[in-house]
Amino acid sequence: MSQHTGRLEFRDLGAGTWLLHTDHGEKLQLAGSIPAELDGKRVIVTGRRASLHGYGMAGGGGLDVERVEPVK
Repeated sequence: MSQHTGRLEFRDLGAGTWLLHTDHGEKLQLAGSIPAELDGKRVIVTGRRASLHGYGMAGGGGLDVERVEPVK
């Protein structure tokens, strides 16, 4: 399990996908339940690295999301 902090982005391509733009310049495609109201917000995402292939064109890999919380 790992934690990543950054900005969430929902990309409306095909079925849509969530990306996390991390504070370290990485783009991670996210899989799991993510509240729509967090789009564009800074968050902390907890999850496990995964090999995700989809419409997000993230290029940085993926993360199976366990928890998402806004940065306070």
